[in-house]
Amino acid sequence: MTALHRLRTALLIALLAGAGQACTLLPSDAPHAVYRLPPPEIPAAEGEPVGWTLRLNRPSTHDVLAGNRIAVAPDERRLGVLPGARWPAPVPVLWRDRLREAFQADGRVPRVAADGERTAADWTLAGTLHAFQVERRGEARAQAAIRFDAQLLTADGRRIVATRRFSAERQLAGDGAAAAAAALGEASDAVAAALIDWTLSRVAAHGEEGH
Repeated sequence: MTALHRLRTALLIALLAGAGQACTLLPSDAPHAVYRLPPPEIPAAEGEPVGWTLRLNRPSTHDVLAGNRIAVAPDERRLGVLPGARWPAPVPVLWRDRLREAFQADGRVPRVAADGERTAADWTLAGTLHAFQVERRGEARAQAAIRFDAQLLTADGRRIVATRRFSAERQLAGDGAAAAAAALGEASDAVAAALIDWTLSRVAAHGEEGH
């Protein structure tokens, strides 16, 4: 073996050894802990249930909220995710199902369907979820923030009959994903309670059949 061949062999061995060491230094994909929202605390309302059916659509949203990670905004210009934690479903699905639970707990709209279900509905509730996250403003304690632009549509989903923005904030009782989930659950209840009342009043104002 010539000196040139020995040099090339030595360099190749060194490169392979370095590559193997580099691979061992790469971080592995650690599993994420799954956090659920607490059950909605929506009291049963008085009065007779309505006779119409409501369909809930998944809201539109931006990229970070489209996934199943717990969003965190350390300031007004940045939006990231909480490491090592996730929701059991993508946020739009989580939000739709949360509203469905809230309507069912309230009891005044007993027939609530989700988008994708082959169920005839008289009205459709859709919207845009602008925030479903933990926010921190300066030195203040972190808070859960929800901002939802609701749209009440006719049965075919083609005509908007009412719109309104709903928002709520709740301070976190501690640090970490468990505190974030608890505070977001409380904020969800506040938005859902106002949204239910608004939906009922708008349908009553436009007639019970959304045609």
